[in-house]
Amino acid sequence: MKMKSLFLAMAALLPVEAFACTSLIAGKKATVDGSVLVTYAADSHTLYGELYNRPGGKHSAGEVRKIVEWDTGKYLGDIPQVAETYT
Repeated sequence: MKMKSLFLAMAALLPVEAFACTSLIAGKKATVDGSVLVTYAADSHTLYGELYNRPGGKHSAGEVRKIVEWDTGKYLGDIPQVAETYT
């Protein structure tokens, strides 16, 4: 029985390939100023990050924002635009 336990413990230490991503979330009670922070990273070596710069602006009532799946380009629908966005 001890040999089996030793084998299982050693097997657990072997490196394995993982397809995982990292998400970090800090709620309002975890930040000094009460901000809520959310970030995501695609950790795969086959996915390289992109940085987007979207200009802010004021939006009219009824405006919508198109939602597109980032990796396939598939159109998913629209969501209502907020009154003001920031760069």
